[in-house]
Amino acid sequence: FTLIELLVVIAIIAILAAMLMPALQQARERSKTSDCSSKINTLAKVNLLYASDNDDFVAPAWGNFTKKLRYWGDGDIKVGLLTPYIGINQPNINLGDSNEHGTSKFACLSFQGNPAKTRSGYGYNSLISADSTSWDKRKLTRYKRPTLSMFFCDMDSVNGASVTYDNAADNQPLYRHNNFSNFGFADGHCKAYTMQEIPHKARGDSKTKAFQNIFWDPTTAKYLDWKKRT
Repeated sequence: FTLIELLVVIAIIAILAAMLMPALQQARERSKTSDCSSKINTLAKVNLLYASDNDDFVAPAWGNFTKKLRYWGDGDIKVGLLTPYIGINQPNINLGDSNEHGTSKFACLSFQGNPAKTRSGYGYNSLISADSTSWDKRKLTRYKRPTLSMFFCDMDSVNGASVTYDNAADNQPLYRHNNFSNFGFADGHCKAYTMQEIPHKARGDSKTKAFQNIFWDPTTAKYLDWKKRT
């Protein structure tokens, strides 16, 4: 090869690499999305397993019947309510979260940890998980349409892992998979949606209608159609 021929070959390789890079990045993101979907699907299913062991009550976010603080996603397998069903034991890191001790083995691969502060990578529906006001919504036998009511989703919060229909603070779904967020439902399935597809104040729904939609409220929802808007 002459020098010119080598330069031509290098240029061709560079062009081919530039053409392939977007496809490789898309394939990598699809892989991360699929992995995240599997993890949220697991959270939804183990919540159902928890309910089968606890008189059909799904896990609360905080507290239990003896008033001892416990967390659904505590990384300590002896403390976390759902952790024993998953089999990951990281006592210093909650499921899907990051803190000064590192990032959870159960975290979404697209979730970027921050050692400076604790951040939650997955959120639990606040209307189901709230400690003092939603005991009736934890009873699976009261659910109108489990296939339409959300348990867990992608989030990135410094205010805890309870996700809300309102856009208060940062406790809301995060659409980190090419503008999609993975949602795990009360029947154990998982599906990705954009912000425009779910009832949420941030997309233009009124707070009341989002609150009363079957997506968030599994037991007494007024609106069973996700398309309800202001």
